[in-house]
Amino acid sequence: MIQETLRKLPPNIWLWLGAAAVFCVSAPIFAHPLSTGLDSSGGFGLNHFFSQGIQVGRDVFFSYGPYGFLQGPLVGYNVPVVLTLLTLTKLLFIYILLRLSWRQTADQHSAWKYCAVACSIFTAFLVDLPLLMIFLTPLCLLLHHETSQLEDSKTPHRWFYVACAMAAISFVYRPLTGVIAFAALFSYAVYYLFAGPVDAGNVWQRIRINIAVPLKALGALFGFIAILWSLPYGELASIPGYIYSILEFAQGNSSAFTQNPQNNWLALGVMFAGLLILPWLTKHPKVLLYWIILIIPTYFLWKYAFSRQDHSITFLIYLMAYHLILLAYTKVVNWRILLIAALTFGGMLVNMNLSGTSHIKFAALKENSQGLSHMAALLDYDKVAQALEKQTQVNLAEDVLSDEIRQMLAGQTVDFYPWEAVMAAANPSLVWTPRPVYQSHMTIRPYFDRLNAEFLRGPKAPRYILWERDHRGGKMGSIDYRYLLNDDPMTLATLFTRYKPVAQDSRVVVFEQTENKPGLLLDPIELNTSQAEWDQWIPVPVPDNGFLRARVTAHPTWLAKFKRKIYKENDAWIEYRLVDGTVKKHRLVLDNMPSGLAIAPYITEMAIPWKTLPVEAIRLTHSASDPYDPSLDIAWELLPYPPDQPAD
Repeated sequence: MIQETLRKLPPNIWLWLGAAAVFCVSAPIFAHPLSTGLDSSGGFGLNHFFSQGIQVGRDVFFSYGPYGFLQGPLVGYNVPVVLTLLTLTKLLFIYILLRLSWRQTADQHSAWKYCAVACSIFTAFLVDLPLLMIFLTPLCLLLHHETSQLEDSKTPHRWFYVACAMAAISFVYRPLTGVIAFAALFSYAVYYLFAGPVDAGNVWQRIRINIAVPLKALGALFGFIAILWSLPYGELASIPGYIYSILEFAQGNSSAFTQNPQNNWLALGVMFAGLLILPWLTKHPKVLLYWIILIIPTYFLWKYAFSRQDHSITFLIYLMAYHLILLAYTKVVNWRILLIAALTFGGMLVNMNLSGTSHIKFAALKENSQGLSHMAALLDYDKVAQALEKQTQVNLAEDVLSDEIRQMLAGQTVDFYPWEAVMAAANPSLVWTPRPVYQSHMTIRPYFDRLNAEFLRGPKAPRYILWERDHRGGKMGSIDYRYLLNDDPMTLATLFTRYKPVAQDSRVVVFEQTENKPGLLLDPIELNTSQAEWDQWIPVPVPDNGFLRARVTAHPTWLAKFKRKIYKENDAWIEYRLVDGTVKKHRLVLDNMPSGLAIAPYITEMAIPWKTLPVEAIRLTHSASDPYDPSLDIAWELLPYPPDQPAD
């Protein structure tokens, strides 16, 4: 009886059951313990903001959206939302893969059908959340193409609308995945206009008839975004701020975060050629459709991965998933497809090897292979949560402040500089009031720097700022060899003129808001302007009773601007020559140079009093591959010490 009932189940039910089974054995982790550090603090912030109703796009700005906490779900934070969205997206991802690969064919038991299914299942284990989000919208579009022309379908365009819903989730999760999803939607909409189900009449008549579906899908996309945004916030007014911040982050990312190993462009050329010629050599209509949907997203992801080439592995795994899905979808194997896939993948591998970026780690594959244990943890979540909470306390022990500091700050509003936001969880008596860009290394454009500076001057400014004395960059370093005082010049000028150090322990220096009294420094005074050149030592005026800064304006050529738009800008550096002949070298955030570079004295440690070294000259250098006009415009300014100036 049971066997007969099972045999009568529709194929679609079997596919959903198969997807559920694959999901269970490849389920992701639904919660982690908290830990210290830059990346962990970034994830903690996203979880904290969502749970506390602090709005992305209005109160805070980051390179993730309001649902960015999905990337690093934490115990005690938003677990029901994480469980719902991760289950929904991955289950749907697996179902579509299985449905595309297990189609009705003349040979129901063809070997390739089972190989295609195997490719689908392996892909489910291979991809992490960002890649799942990147592929989910294109997969929905492929399924729409497969089903929209079925005569017996009552809702032929439902998968187009599902694609819009997945694009909306991608958008509120992370700008990068949102842009890639929108690019896939745009490419498919253009294809649909010209090659949709209506093929009668001339081109313009076809477009006029077919355009109705993409327009409805566009309306659905906006509707889904509005729903997802209003669920936590109850309003939509912060969406424009989020979109504008995306554009600013994208513009600044090309120079602020780049890593620039020596790429082998012959190997990369082979990779590009393979990606570009695949549909033209195979001459397969499904390969062409797949290529049309994914070629622009592939470029966007390549540009992102190669801006920081420690992310090369992301693009390598993307290429693997790209070709596995292609083979599963088309179920066509011939020497051309296999050869082109091998050349594409091989070109990327060779470049990673020769450029020294071949740190191949299949972290998602390792994590997803423990899916059954992750599912078992959900069945006994209370016990698992207790263990995670216990591990959290161990991890955060180093961020617990001294008794004296905690008593002084109990119940007071605080912020953390440069980035150790997780200190708020380690010291729950503190009231965290984050500045708009709550980690200094992300303040990569004057727009964000100005937001932070205005916040510290405004009525919502925290009473105390805790300066982390030792962190990932050392005493006064930032990420990627930057000098901490050059990350966000306007913010620091405001901090030093509106706050004053009042206490310290081994972990932090406590800055207190001075209200109408002088801070650590007085407001800046412009001294003079001058001109200098790249790659030349510039004598430093001896600072008289104050802290010297230089607002530097550089002049990139049109070629440098173009290269930055389509690829990335290489790194630039500032060197400090001290009076004893020692040279300190730090990377620059180019867009923030006009806001003011810290010049003299060279601060070696933030303490009471701060520790400094005298500077004799500075030199600014940039990569020869980024052509600039040789001249630099410099405006020198002094932030004077108040009468009770610190001793050096």
